[in-house]
Amino acid sequence: MGRFWRQVVAGMARVPRNDFRGTQAEDRGWPMTESSGHHGLMHDFLSGLARREAPEREYRRDQSRRTRSNKPIDPANLARPTSSLGDLAVDLGAANTVVYEKGQGIVLNEPTVIARSTRTGEVIAAGDQAWQLTGRLPTDIVVERPLRHGLTADLKLTETTLRLVLSRLGRGRFANARLVLCVPSAMAEPQRRALREAVRQAGASSQHLIEQPLAAAIGSGLSLREPTGHMVVHLGAHATEAALISSGDAVATSTVEVGGFDLDTAIQAYIRTEYRLAVSERTAEEIKFAVGSAWPTQEPLKTEVQGRDLATGLHKAVILAPSEVRAAMDDVLREMIETIKICVSHAPPKLAADALAQGVLLVGGGALLSGLDLRIADAMDAEVRIAEYPLECAALGAGQYLEVNAASRSAAFKL
Repeated sequence: MGRFWRQVVAGMARVPRNDFRGTQAEDRGWPMTESSGHHGLMHDFLSGLARREAPEREYRRDQSRRTRSNKPIDPANLARPTSSLGDLAVDLGAANTVVYEKGQGIVLNEPTVIARSTRTGEVIAAGDQAWQLTGRLPTDIVVERPLRHGLTADLKLTETTLRLVLSRLGRGRFANARLVLCVPSAMAEPQRRALREAVRQAGASSQHLIEQPLAAAIGSGLSLREPTGHMVVHLGAHATEAALISSGDAVATSTVEVGGFDLDTAIQAYIRTEYRLAVSERTAEEIKFAVGSAWPTQEPLKTEVQGRDLATGLHKAVILAPSEVRAAMDDVLREMIETIKICVSHAPPKLAADALAQGVLLVGGGALLSGLDLRIADAMDAEVRIAEYPLECAALGAGQYLEVNAASRSAAFKL
């Protein structure tokens, strides 16, 4: 892996300047550098510069995603490919799926959710459509997250989910397309081989697996050519992964199978125990982002929670304070932070010191939890910052790899 990325990096300076998103990126609300035409974000990445001068932006919280206040990222408004399907970069997450198409940019950003018939096994809906149907379907149709336990827990289900993602793009198969798939860095080689085969069965002509922290670092604009340590923490729904990256490779990693889903479960359990009230996982997630926080807040926020009274079976509403939600999530948050400490302890001291001096970068949907950056900063005694687009940066980084590969033949596509 290290030699491969050194080959890629070595050929970057020779790649012609090329804006990997074009004018359509502005239409979709993605940030562009102040320069135009051939001087976009991709050129900054290829030249190894970290001097991007992006215009100031204001952000607002919209449930589980952060969007630009003047133009929210709406998957329904993203441009769809109109010609033959190009090469794809896919971040197939347990909670959200983001797809980047070469020459197009982000073409899909939806929840990894399906609505399935329990009688026939037929998939009724997927993505945003399935998510909106939660709680509004007959009892024989369930809304579920097929990748809740990771990409390799059920490879057949992973293959099926990938096919569904492609169908959302208006394509049944992509016989001539190459695919870059984001995977956890802790994935063993036998699992990687099995996953490549599942992707091949889904129809890709060739496959490349890129580790999520590395892809997120690229998509966030970190310069990876220098032998300097960068700490990247991917806060996913299924797992939390910390990686110390230097010279284009992960020097030390640490993973714990605890993530956003576990925070939701902890909130459900707290409400059930303290108020004898049953709430859905979706309601727990909404509570987490409405009033949940990892660090004490001065805002006097409270939220009304509606659910089913366990004693009577009738509808009931209670009021939750941020301090209650924070206490419910505390044990899970401690495990997340502990995996960051373990990663630092496994890294060479010099690189670990460099990484902490530069600050910890948070990516993934969990980075949107209020106050989590402050809590990690306090625990690590280091600056912590959130990626500009935490949900999308891994797909953007894998997409930049596609663009590099298209422009430079010095890097082989397959390992």
